[in-house]
Amino acid sequence: MKTGQTINRIVLAYEAGRDGFWLARWLQARGIEVHVIHATSVAVSREHRRAKTDRLDTAMLMRVFLGWLRGERGHCGMVAIPTLEEEDAKRPSRERECLVGERTRIANRMKSTLARLGIRGFKPELRRAPQRLATLQTPEGAAVPANTLDELRRDMARLAVVRGQIEEIEETRLERLEQAPQEGANAMVRLLARVVGVGVHVPNAPKVTVRKLSDFK
Repeated sequence: MKTGQTINRIVLAYEAGRDGFWLARWLQARGIEVHVIHATSVAVSREHRRAKTDRLDTAMLMRVFLGWLRGERGHCGMVAIPTLEEEDAKRPSRERECLVGERTRIANRMKSTLARLGIRGFKPELRRAPQRLATLQTPEGAAVPANTLDELRRDMARLAVVRGQIEEIEETRLERLEQAPQEGANAMVRLLARVVGVGVHVPNAPKVTVRKLSDFK
């Protein structure tokens, strides 16, 4: 430094966001102390017209980070920086969650389309629904209009693809659990699967009986 002082410690922090943790791992590999701030842990003003610019946001992060470094943990919270393998292990569950949501949206959209025509009691999410689609009639006794019929068929095709992808993710996850039962988080997953009411989306999963402490007295 120009002042003649020696820098003994370099600490860097940034807010967790879309870019994930690759930057934190890159910096750690080069010997730099880095922390990732949990975005929701930073207190912000509740005023309706709060100014928001990159300069003000950066200044706020600097203030809360300096407070955290002083030992005042209430200023913000830090996210644990996972390894690349740990981060990748979360992808199947997150992908499955998105696919389940997509499955629900497609089914609800088809039900809304049928309700608009006055058709009740038909379950478009069933696997045999495409075969029964041509036999549907409106309360007036008319057939489902051609464009609507084509739309429902396309939605059912999308639903079949989404359903197949969900099953593929579940099967792959089970195979990896069997191949490496004690690797990474697999041991904890298998332990949780033994608790009554918790599973890994597997029928006939092994379970244990939960008893009260008073039963052993």
